[in-house]
Amino acid sequence: MKLSRLTLYRYQYPLTKPIFTGGVFVKVREGFFIALTALDYTGWGEIAPLPHFHPWTMANILKEVSTIARSWQSLSLTVDEKLYHYLRSVGNISPIVLLGFDSAIRQLVASVTGKALSSLFCNRPEQGIAVQGIVDSPPAQWPETCSHLIEAGINTLKLKIGRFQPSLVTEALLSLVNHLPQPVRLRLDVQKYWDLKTAVNVFKSLRPVHSQIDYVEDPVKKNEEFADFYALTGIPVGLDVRNETELRGILNGNITTHFAVLKPEFWNSWERYWQVGQKLEARGITPVMSNAFTTEWTIAWQVLVGSCWHSRTAHGLGTIHQLHSHLFPHSIFQNKNFFLVQEALHCLHQLDKQQLAPVLEFTL
Repeated sequence: MKLSRLTLYRYQYPLTKPIFTGGVFVKVREGFFIALTALDYTGWGEIAPLPHFHPWTMANILKEVSTIARSWQSLSLTVDEKLYHYLRSVGNISPIVLLGFDSAIRQLVASVTGKALSSLFCNRPEQGIAVQGIVDSPPAQWPETCSHLIEAGINTLKLKIGRFQPSLVTEALLSLVNHLPQPVRLRLDVQKYWDLKTAVNVFKSLRPVHSQIDYVEDPVKKNEEFADFYALTGIPVGLDVRNETELRGILNGNITTHFAVLKPEFWNSWERYWQVGQKLEARGITPVMSNAFTTEWTIAWQVLVGSCWHSRTAHGLGTIHQLHSHLFPHSIFQNKNFFLVQEALHCLHQLDKQQLAPVLEFTL
């Protein structure tokens, strides 16, 4: 069966509340969906760079997708595993675009061949994955935000704390823990805002809540000082891993971390994303999925991957609670603390194409 058409669609929708990233607030989320078609079969993939966070722009994406499409027009491509080879042979394509095409190719090949998507990464996936809530509001709003998440059944909370005054963070966290309706697990993200001395002083002051802290993500500016932070505080460390150099540093023991936070768009393909998690687990490091406020589509793929890792931990897919899209009219991930594999598979058939605006179309 021949690949016949490549179409790029654009979406845009408001967020339920602004995202603070790169020193600014983002109020609207936009991105692309790539569609690969063969006869009556279509595979879809999301490509959604987050402004002021990712190094790629919407203009970059348009250019790269056009480059791939024009390269493919000179070929007569069959829908099979060789599509991956032709994708990577184009060259100079960003990992976020490669991942979007990877999703589309995998869904299209599975549809044509009848292969089950649930068994792409392992034969016996877990039932699903637990999900952490995300708190990215000022300290004064933490009690209300955390209470809402706990009421929804979420018992692991990630608070982004680095951009606030250290003394304010200390006071607010101690007060928060005393007033929450029930004990929760905490993950605190400094985002490398603090130097070693500041970070150590803050977390020594937070000793009463150490038992509730899973880990501190990016606690200091320099990766090489993670070991010092851990030695001086005893609190496990997490690193937001975005490239192969950092991954090698962890696997070689040059970077001390106990949890590795992984966003899929930095890893080229879903298979590579799954493999990275496996390698980390083999070294006793827990992989934790993170999401850059994408739609349910990318989250569904993350559920398929995470259910094939061995570590049973809560993953950072609570970003879904800040989306206000109509692309999935019967969203099944909203207001939940556990995402099922079957829900993810269902989601991959629920994309409302009428909500998308075509911006590029190529006959192949």
